[in-house]
Amino acid sequence: MIFATVAAERAHYPVRVMCRALGMSPSGLYASRTRPESKRAWEDRRLKVLVHASLAGGRRYYGGPRIHDDFIEWGERASCKRIIRLTQEEGLIARVVKRYKVTTDSDHDPPIADNVRRPDFTAQAPNQR
Repeated sequence: MIFATVAAERAHYPVRVMCRALGMSPSGLYASRTRPESKRAWEDRRLKVLVHASLAGGRRYYGGPRIHDDFIEWGERASCKRIIRLTQEEGLIARVVKRYKVTTDSDHDPPIADNVRRPDFTAQAPNQR
């Protein structure tokens, strides 16, 4: 990651100055260009594609544990923590299902209060009540 930052900023600052400030050697920067991608990074890229497929299949409701269940079903070996890390790196967030909450308790024990006013809405003429 540091090598990518130095490579991006080399138009503005000299490479030697940036390498000295970050505590790395310029030869390491140039060697990183020709170095092949690590096996773990390659595997992470491959698993990220499968994470996207699992989320699309679950209509984006799936979190880490359900994606892990899909991986087990597909025969892929990856830990749940690795899958969570990959989803966080990709910025993927599962949609949260809002649960139904009951707000009315119709079966209560206290008696209903009696209507003391007992309104009488019968009128003898218009505009009298």
